Amino acid sequence: MLLLNSLRAMVRRASARRRGSGRWPGRGLHSRPLILEALEDRRLLSCVLSLEPSKGSPQLVGDQVIWTATASNCAKDLVYQFSVRPSGDSFRVARDFSPHNTFAWSPMQEGSYDIHLIAKEGYQGTDTVSAFVSDVVNSRVTGSGAVITSMSNPLVALYSAPPCSDGTIAVEFRPNGHQPQWRSTDVLPCEPGQSRNFLTAGMLPDATYQMRHVVTSHHHSWHSSPLAFTTGAIPSSVVFPSFTVVQPPGPGSDLDRDMLFHQVGRPGPGVPYPFVTDLTGQVTWYYDPSQAGLLPNLTGAGASLVPGGKVLVVGVGSDAPLPNSRNILREIDLGGNPLRETNLAAVNAQLTALEHDIIHSFTHDVQRLPNGQTAVIGLTERTVNIDGTPIDYIGMMIVVLDENLQVTWAWDAFDHLDVNRGPVLGEVTQPGSPEPSAAVPRLPAVDWLHINAVSWSSADGNLVLSIRHQD
Repeated sequence: MLLLNSLRAMVRRASARRRGSGRWPGRGLHSRPLILEALEDRRLLSCVLSLEPSKGSPQLVGDQVIWTATASNCAKDLVYQFSVRPSGDSFRVARDFSPHNTFAWSPMQEGSYDIHLIAKEGYQGTDTVSAFVSDVVNSRVTGSGAVITSMSNPLVALYSAPPCSDGTIAVEFRPNGHQPQWRSTDVLPCEPGQSRNFLTAGMLPDATYQMRHVVTSHHHSWHSSPLAFTTGAIPSSVVFPSFTVVQPPGPGSDLDRDMLFHQVGRPGPGVPYPFVTDLTGQVTWYYDPSQAGLLPNLTGAGASLVPGGKVLVVGVGSDAPLPNSRNILREIDLGGNPLRETNLAAVNAQLTALEHDIIHSFTHDVQRLPNGQTAVIGLTERTVNIDGTPIDYIGMMIVVLDENLQVTWAWDAFDHLDVNRGPVLGEVTQPGSPEPSAAVPRLPAVDWLHINAVSWSSADGNLVLSIRHQD
């Protein structure tokens, strides 16, 4: 990697590129060097950033690459934001501002990419320093046949299909043996010269499956020859709660809808969150937060499925401001790879700039909206006057984030609902409570609302809230 030390030369080059076509030069798919394309600074003139990958370029589709930022002659309290784009496209935030100088990236398509790093002093900082790095990702397909790759999750396979020129493509899979019906992944459009890559999940541990891809064009389908793939064993460190199948599937069961998405209320250490079983209670997918930099989560609500094989989760990071405060909001793929991530401090900096109260924890529910934005519930707290007596109330806020996980809208219940209408059963959260509402700074406090869910109404385009303590 070449580090450009002349600030004046760097600014000239960055400005020239902004006036140009928007594409970075010299991006052959087999070009190996990583080049720091520009370092842009405003007032932090002595600060120099660099980026290094855990694997050299080019990497392969599906490889996990850990990018590490190094700051020289910079402030001590830097926060870092990482963004990624296919070369010539728009940047999207992969990990929003946080004190962590690394981010994990698992590209699922070959091509050349740009990585953009921004650093500033503290979340409220306005002066920034940035760096751009180019990278290359190569296809796993080297011939005319598909390639299947094991992932870190033993129940997930990466199926890389060779290029198709027209129509759509999907992957089908089924267990070996008695020839059950094929199961299918989502469909992707064919793209000439580009492999198509599918994270395939929904398989039992220690089992062999047949996998093939099917191309459909002009109402005709072509199937590849099946390949065998054997899933691995679930690690002994991953512990699932005990549960009983009350009514197993019978002759009238719809076996095309045989996946159950589980969120355990208080999962505890070692329990995946979330996980999926079939109708007989056998695990077919799971996400292990402890292997993804999150702490054991005492309260498990707050995960949802996103079309296209993605999952939204909230979790407890090492820098959570309060015990059991879920300060991480993350979108993952079926391999458990992070796609986008923000955190409580980054969101609160934006809420403060918009003159809202801060939130103390993400909680209970997060949902992808039809316009691509994300709605998440957050905990708030205020001291309110009830009949002349100051009382601490736990409130809630709905925060809507755009596709870069930036705050676009917020609704604070304290500004819209009557605090004199207390919880119907007089609920109060005590210190040490395992309830998610305990992640506020002052306890005991009245658990005023306890919003369990947020959903989008197709009838009028509004958000609908389930307010447990006001029913």
